[in-house]
Amino acid sequence: MDAVERAIWQDVVLQENDCWRWKGASDCSVIRLLAELGGKPLPVNTRLYRMPECQLGKECVNPEHVGTSEQWVARISGKRRSRQ
Repeated sequence: MDAVERAIWQDVVLQENDCWRWKGASDCSVIRLLAELGGKPLPVNTRLYRMPECQLGKECVNPEHVGTSEQWVARISGKRRSRQ
């Protein structure tokens, strides 16, 4: 990990429920950057949705807490099945 990557990760604060908070102003580009650094780039030219298990909401920058519409529907369907 080089100095730039270390500086970026220093601005990430771990929260409850595996949520991450960015010390600066967060937006989708921060999430995409962290996904790239983590080796799991997010799909390009695709709208991303906050996954239902994310407790922090828009402030969360954990790339695992966003996904495509298909992933969102799958997570919602899984939650509904587990409640039955």
